[in-house]
Amino acid sequence: MPQKDAFSNLHGIKDLPTREAIRIQADVVSAARVETRRAKDAGEETARTVDGLTSQVARLGGLKAVLDTLNMNVNIVLDHPWFVLGLAADQSIADNTASVAILWDQAVGSPGGFYDLETADGFVFLGRKPGIWEITLHVLWGANATGRRVASVGSLGDFTYSLVDNRDAVSAGTMSHHISASVPTVNPPGSSSAAWTRFGSTAFQNSGGPLSIQGDSSFPTSLSCFYLGPLPA
Repeated sequence: MPQKDAFSNLHGIKDLPTREAIRIQADVVSAARVETRRAKDAGEETARTVDGLTSQVARLGGLKAVLDTLNMNVNIVLDHPWFVLGLAADQSIADNTASVAILWDQAVGSPGGFYDLETADGFVFLGRKPGIWEITLHVLWGANATGRRVASVGSLGDFTYSLVDNRDAVSAGTMSHHISASVPTVNPPGSSSAAWTRFGSTAFQNSGGPLSIQGDSSFPTSLSCFYLGPLPA
């Protein structure tokens, strides 16, 4: 037979004080049941949280092993090579002459033959590491307050695609150019722009006589090249 709730026949009790006492007891029992259910639910939620954290720890342990393995195989020199070209001594630029090639003759950076420097004309070949390169040209002129100064870095040898900085000399005399861009060494998919597989740098001035761009072991005039990564697919 089904078990009867001890409080199911509360209204059948005629004695009011007795019925009120039983009602209060019933409320206490009901509240206790609610709290018991809440405690059980909280315990189950805590157990699920612990299980989840345990699972995450296990996964992270596996992830760490994977990352450790990947890091062991990473070679920053190979994956992100860089180099900086400079002038060991000042290079004289003739007055009002068609843009003169900057003839780089010193370098620092990653080993491994990622580029070729054509010392006869100052061109750089980057075909061995196709992708996106950050190229920065910095040119520092000797002091002279007359005329204009122009510096450029361009691809293809004919400077069809070039970055140019053209400005008047300043009263202080010494001035510099700073040109920087991210360029592809292979043609981007669907693009008609030229790849910067081979490029060079030039300088021009019309001060009225020869004027030097400065060079020494501190690289005051420089061409910096940093590999950023492959072209987007």
